[in-house]
Amino acid sequence: MDLSCWAAILYYWVQAGIGKCENLLILTFMILEAYTALALVFAAKAIVRREDMSKNTLFFLAGTMINVTYSIMIGLILKILIGN
Repeated sequence: MDLSCWAAILYYWVQAGIGKCENLLILTFMILEAYTALALVFAAKAIVRREDMSKNTLFFLAGTMINVTYSIMIGLILKILIGN
């Protein structure tokens, strides 16, 4: 494998790791009822992925909405199970 292939693989895993950290933050904010802190996640993501948003807005928005909806639903289920 050449270097560009390894770079692509590394880039994929870094993106996956960042996405999981984003999910964990959203879940944590949901459990702590820190709903305004969710705006922090959106703002940070918008700043970091500004170039991606300008290239393919629909892809960015759809991906963000799916990811956030998934995390919020899991957070709500956890809150119900915990009894908060």
